[in-house]
Amino acid sequence: MSAAPPAAQAQLRTWLQSLSLVPDAEFARFASKHITAAQYEKGSFFTRSGDATDRVGYVVRGLFRVYYTGPDGSFHVRNFCPEGSPLGSYVTVLAEQPAHVDIEALEDSLVLQFPYRALAAELQTSAAWERLGRRIAEQHYVSRERREWTLLTQNAAGRLRQFERDFGGLAHRLSQTDIASYIGVRRETLSRLKRKR
Repeated sequence: MSAAPPAAQAQLRTWLQSLSLVPDAEFARFASKHITAAQYEKGSFFTRSGDATDRVGYVVRGLFRVYYTGPDGSFHVRNFCPEGSPLGSYVTVLAEQPAHVDIEALEDSLVLQFPYRALAAELQTSAAWERLGRRIAEQHYVSRERREWTLLTQNAAGRLRQFERDFGGLAHRLSQTDIASYIGVRRETLSRLKRKR
């Protein structure tokens, strides 16, 4: 880990500003004390199932998949996190429980990361920081509810259409196995769905 490069820090700052207008001086103080940059090689993990860490991050460059592993060793992709996305196991940091997801780099990636407890302390200091925490939580909630709705109410073709709306720009960076897992079908079924269209 190293100090955050200025361009990467500016990218994170722009994203945070889109959520809440935290004053520049307050963000600079937080960044200097808590934000570090970490490189994740393809195949390495930001979080492993069973980890008890309060680290969260922001993807500056690269791509991650978030997935559960079944008792039989099968994996079930819950989400993809490309550049411009927050990153972390929220159950782990909020409930202080071991992670039950794996977060794996699908490409060589650069992440700005910081302890959640440091962010939580800032959320108590001003309305701007509190709004930032609320907006991040709202975005996460909306994303999770849309994902649950799609899985529970749509057939395979509908789930594929929703994937294309949410992640269509990533399709060329993802394996067909990951896409099939995300929409909850076998790879052969995904191929048939695509042929029908």
